[in-house]
Amino acid sequence: MVEVFDIVLQDDFDLAVNNGDFETGESTLRHHQCLLLAEPGNLKMTPAMGVGVRSFMNDDTEAEELKKAIQMNFEADGMTIQKLEVTGRDNINIEATY
Repeated sequence: MVEVFDIVLQDDFDLAVNNGDFETGESTLRHHQCLLLAEPGNLKMTPAMGVGVRSFMNDDTEAEELKKAIQMNFEADGMTIQKLEVTGRDNINIEATY
C-alpha cells in the first residue's frame, strides 16, 4: 500500500488551512469520497470520472451497476480494490489503495 499525500479537505470539502498554509496529509479515503460523490462531468480535466452515487441512490439502478461504476472509477484513478461490497442502495463497503 502506498500512502497518498494531498491537500487536506475538511468535512465540508473546504480546504484545510493552518497558519496561512494549506494542510497536507494522507488522502486516500478523501479520494474515495470525492470519486463517489462527483458526477460524471464535474471534473474539468477528466470529465468521464465520477461515480455520481447520489444519482444512483435516487434511481432504481441495480446494486451491480453501482458496483461496476465504482470499480471502473477507482481503477481508472489508479487504485487497487481489495474489497467492494454494495448491498442495497445505501450500504457500500470499499477497501481500495493506490
